[in-house]
Amino acid sequence: MQVGFNFRIKPLAVTAALIVLLPAIYCAQNSAAPVASAPPSAETLNLKLDRRIPPPDPSKYKHIQDASNWANPFLTIGADEFQLTCKAQGMFNKRILPSELARTLVSLPVSSWPYGRVVAAAPAGVTGPNDSPRIKENVTKVAKTLDSLGITISWWPSA
Repeated sequence: MQVGFNFRIKPLAVTAALIVLLPAIYCAQNSAAPVASAPPSAETLNLKLDRRIPPPDPSKYKHIQDASNWANPFLTIGADEFQLTCKAQGMFNKRILPSELARTLVSLPVSSWPYGRVVAAAPAGVTGPNDSPRIKENVTKVAKTLDSLGITISWWPSA
């Protein structure tokens, strides 16, 4: 005795199923949101501040209430980039990408750090309507990057 199934699939039904299913499968595989890669950490890049930069000395900066009086690097954190203000060898403002933060801070001269290993940081005050989540994400990235460099953050309110 032979047991089996005897059925025929109509070619038109197979073609119709493929027309409907293949685009759906393709879209499902390609619709995942791209994963944003975090900037490499200072540890990953083997970056270190100059050993001559001392630990932070709060007695030198705890009384400062105006950013124009801040002598160490000051970082304004935006949605897409940061503004680094530094008084070393004259005042300069530099726009940097999050991925450039560690390398930029490490490249600053020892004279940029009169208060020791501390950076003032503040979220950008003037932002676009959709910037807030990205700024919060960048605040976290800044904290991780500076921690990996052994830098303390003096958080300031946004301007």
